[in-house]
Amino acid sequence: MGQYIVYQDVLEETDIERRLFLAVLEFAQAGILSEPIGELLVRKHGSHVVVYYYPVIHIDVRDDKFWIQHDSIEGGMALDLIAAGIPKEQIVLAFYPLEARLHSEFAAA
Repeated sequence: MGQYIVYQDVLEETDIERRLFLAVLEFAQAGILSEPIGELLVRKHGSHVVVYYYPVIHIDVRDDKFWIQHDSIEGGMALDLIAAGIPKEQIVLAFYPLEARLHSEFAAA
């Protein structure tokens, strides 16, 4: 959470247009983040929390796009990003070859 808060502060000073998401494992959300101190931190600093259930995901954020390198989340992390308000044009399914991405509804690169 500490790194998230530092990064959030830096973004607020340099690029207000970006939204920062706090991705947490389900057991962390059910544990420390459900305690009063965790609820306070989330309320104050983490208004965009994404809870995931398996630590088997790899997403890079570059050029204002979410590059999903690996995704073993049931239903797919792309759907969670869409539900969080990220447009499909900003999501790259990088685990597919470029040729396949060119024919998807998501960003190719």
